Amino acid sequence: MPCENDKAISDYTRAIKLNPKDSDAYCNRGVIYGDKGEHKKAVPDFTMAIKLRPKYTKAYYNRGVSYGEQGDYDKAITDYTKAIMLNPKDSDAYCNRGFAYGMKGEHEKAVTDYIRAIMLNPKDATAYYNRGVSYGRTGEQEEAVSDFTMAIKLRPKYAKAYYNRGVIYDEKGEHKKAESDFSNALELGLE
Repeated sequence: MPCENDKAISDYTRAIKLNPKDSDAYCNRGVIYGDKGEHKKAVPDFTMAIKLRPKYTKAYYNRGVSYGEQGDYDKAITDYTKAIMLNPKDSDAYCNRGFAYGMKGEHEKAVTDYIRAIMLNPKDATAYYNRGVSYGRTGEQEEAVSDFTMAIKLRPKYAKAYYNRGVIYDEKGEHKKAESDFSNALELGLE
């Protein structure tokens, strides 16, 4: 898809030249840069989209993603918080902000965000998985196992959920269950 992405960037660049106040063109070009892993190029586009449209939830959310991908979790949290203020029903923004909190070691805040994400979207396997990771890091093993199990129920081929549940089982001394989960994770392609 690199050719398609490059063409899309070229098309959005042309659209911006024709209409420099087109916030959607900036935001969409930023998304394409992000898809290519070029987050340093994406951030200025999201910033311009926000400047042109200060309540542009999608631009705040995606700039948060780009900041997170660059390891700037404080800025990511700020943008996800703004996206949540603009759209309090955005489960993905809660989930991503929870992830950013988790990366900073603030697992209690992360769990709070994952709870909200799950309330808004009870079928989000990633939210259960991430909450399980945070529970595991705070020593809440039963809660972690429960969340990894739910993530697997929602996404049966979720190799990382099997692996991390296996880690918790191993820590609890439940070695047969751990071995089974590690085997499933490997079988599903986790390296």
